[in-house]
Amino acid sequence: MERIGGLIRQARMERGLTQRELAERLHVTDKAVSKWERDICRPDVELLEPLARELDIPLLRLLGVEKEPEQGVRDLLESSAAEVRRKAGQINRRWGGLLAVLLLAGWVWLVFSGYRLSPEEAARGQLFFSDGTEKVVLRERLYDCDMFLFDAGETYRMTFVRKFGPLWAPLGFETYGPKRNDTIEYLGGATFQGTFGFMLLRCHDSAVETVTVDLGEKNAITQPVNGEEITVLRWPAEMQQPFERTPTAVAQDGDGTVLYHLDMLQYRGKYGILTIDPNIYHWWEGPEGSFPGYEEDLKNR
Repeated sequence: MERIGGLIRQARMERGLTQRELAERLHVTDKAVSKWERDICRPDVELLEPLARELDIPLLRLLGVEKEPEQGVRDLLESSAAEVRRKAGQINRRWGGLLAVLLLAGWVWLVFSGYRLSPEEAARGQLFFSDGTEKVVLRERLYDCDMFLFDAGETYRMTFVRKFGPLWAPLGFETYGPKRNDTIEYLGGATFQGTFGFMLLRCHDSAVETVTVDLGEKNAITQPVNGEEITVLRWPAEMQQPFERTPTAVAQDGDGTVLYHLDMLQYRGKYGILTIDPNIYHWWEGPEGSFPGYEEDLKNR
């Protein structure tokens, strides 16, 4: 049976056409014409009639069915099926390559966004801890978040992570508390608008038995202090008030006498979350306003 590629090549040369000239007349590439002539593939069905016209050969001869109709039809069907499979393979490879690129880009984005396989790794990534010398002082479950408190040398640094499918995602912000030789150490805290608030402390005065946080509008929480251990004071959203005033906290002995008090300032952080500025956190000895040089010390801090 006559080979279609050889027929196309012979007819093209008899017409005095180059592969590029024939390709331009059919609006295809010269590489496509070259593949036809080498029997790598056959022209698409819609190109058969214009190709036969340009080469001045019968369409049935181009189809290979002029002399042996039955065998020619079988060969045409087999060739068409092979071409369909080839093109489908090309499409699958292209989509596979695109999918691989998208998956790689997504993985890079997750890595640089701080997503990790473990909660501690996500927390360290959020705080840009890389040498591993920062020690986890406390890990606490706070509603749907995991809070990590690190000893970072001169300060305590805190951040939050949340489970995201198989990964742990950082919430994107942090708080910190400077280390001081205070009888009561402030270790950090924050309020999440509409969700919850909390504060951490560690007390070295055995006379202190409870701490009360004033949330405003006659709302307050009182909680026992766990000696030298870190105490986590938390309060739900329904107790939070818009902080139009500076919230305070007091540490009391067993008789309710105020031994220390805490003054706080706060600012509105990103994403509509209200966080507390820790730069001036400090527990003052005695009731509020009793510390000598309070205003000057506050200004210096």
